[in-house]
Amino acid sequence: MFLTATTSPWAIHSLSAADALTRRKAYAQVGRLVRELSGGATSQAPKLAASPLQEDDKAYSFSLDLPGVSKEHLRIQIEDTVLRVETLEGAPRSYRAVYEFAQEIDSASSQARMEHGVLHLSLTKKVPVNKATELSIS
Repeated sequence: MFLTATTSPWAIHSLSAADALTRRKAYAQVGRLVRELSGGATSQAPKLAASPLQEDDKAYSFSLDLPGVSKEHLRIQIEDTVLRVETLEGAPRSYRAVYEFAQEIDSASSQARMEHGVLHLSLTKKVPVNKATELSIS
């Protein structure tokens, strides 16, 4: 039996959209785990409140504990699959966190509300658009 380049785990091959999404989800989970376990470097990151990340077909929902911070002191940015939450200069406490999701987030229909030091986020997923085109054979 001979090994060829195609049997190598490092072989370059094309991924289907489903495979790419599966890999993106796995890498996002690993990234979150690394950030959580490296406590010292990310000690300023907001901690998830009692409710864990909830996901359905249309949205992600979760809460962050941000005691002592008002909504006027927060900046929330959404770019594709990335959510950034940070306090502005002059806030009584400093928080900064970056979260990556498996699917793009629709910032226009997402919602955030602050209630008793807890930031509640409901992030609507963007509906994937099929950009495939057919090539005619001549």
